[in-house]
Amino acid sequence: MKVTTYVQEDQNDLRLDHFLAQSTGDDISRTSIQKWIKGGHIERVSEPKTSNLKPNFRVKSGETFEITI
Repeated sequence: MKVTTYVQEDQNDLRLDHFLAQSTGDDISRTSIQKWIKGGHIERVSEPKTSNLKPNFRVKSGETFEITI
């Protein structure tokens, strides 16, 4: 299953793990999200594309991320 999330202007400069916790409606723990990030299950699909992310990565408005579960 893949979920795509888009960074809004008011989410600019949040840590990636905080942004994803907000985007999932806080239904998934931040610890689980951090494990997904470290395991390569989170990918930035906006340019430049990358799957080598860290939980403390700062998101920018307009970026798109894909979660693969």
